[in-house]
Amino acid sequence: MKRAVAGPFTIAAAEAGTLIGAGFASGRELMQFFGEYGAAGAVMSAVSAALFAAMGAVIMLLSRRIRAASYLELAGEKRLLRAGMDGFVGFFSFGTLVVMLSGAGALAAALFGGSSLPGAAIIALGLALPALFGGEKLLGCFELLVPAMIALAVAAALPGALAPGRLFGNGEGGGFILSGLLYVGYNVVGAMAALSPLGVRAESERAIIAGSAMGGGAIALISALGTMALGKSCHLVAAEAMPMLALARAISPVMAAGYAFVLVAGIYTTGAGALFGLLERLGGIKNERARLALIIIPALLLSSLGFTQLVSTVYPVSGYLSVLVLGPVLWRFVRLNQSSSSSSSRGGAYTLSRTTRRF
Repeated sequence: MKRAVAGPFTIAAAEAGTLIGAGFASGRELMQFFGEYGAAGAVMSAVSAALFAAMGAVIMLLSRRIRAASYLELAGEKRLLRAGMDGFVGFFSFGTLVVMLSGAGALAAALFGGSSLPGAAIIALGLALPALFGGEKLLGCFELLVPAMIALAVAAALPGALAPGRLFGNGEGGGFILSGLLYVGYNVVGAMAALSPLGVRAESERAIIAGSAMGGGAIALISALGTMALGKSCHLVAAEAMPMLALARAISPVMAAGYAFVLVAGIYTTGAGALFGLLERLGGIKNERARLALIIIPALLLSSLGFTQLVSTVYPVSGYLSVLVLGPVLWRFVRLNQSSSSSSSRGGAYTLSRTTRRF
């Protein structure tokens, strides 16, 4: 069956959707990485979104140019390097799925009380059903959900961002720079398994660049507004597991309901991105139900470990380790561009020489 071609809008929605997960949409990531740095943190959150989009474009462009069968090929030919990337990216993609299911459980418990397991199970089922019909169905979910998520996230964050008052914290010491780089690192690694096959399916390199620019702009906007809103209300929401939901509740019950949708959709799209990449990676297993069961069942069982604890420990450590994965990818991308430029120059010189000899 012919695979669907991804245009700019699909790419933009996929990039935004893989980032706006439970940690981001809940405000927990923004509080942890940028909330204590005041205005500098708000600016860095937007810069980090742009860097995420740029790295996403690099991954997709490199995948397209080498026609990568999997993200492992991005690291080059060395077996040890590929094995390390396989282990880390696969583990982190699976960990992202676990965090999303855990976030779904935490949201259900916060809204309705009781156990977190039913909420996690509902999202797991919602991810499994379209996956049974192929990865393209998961990509279609991005296009449907992400625009509504962005609009509601802006609506929830804008009143708090524009409210009078000072932002909590300051950027003295430059800690916000390292924090932002760690944030970019683990998010790019988490999205790599989904973005690499998307790059191969892209309709053109121009579509990748345009889609990344649109996705990055949308993420930058809601990152800056969210960080500002949380910074001005830090004394009220710092202890909340989902601080952005608390801000939405302060606006109105209707906004709280709308933002609950953002959280569910964010959990779903990020979980879909992780699941899509993992299913592509296990493509050697031809039975799709078996592939799905090998991923979903363990993730659901591990989701009971706790949402806040997972976000506060797994993500920062993964940010440091991401250098080991992204370094080789960037190096190969640069070398490939240099090689292409050299080939073009030699081809131009050869053509000029032949033309000169004719005269």
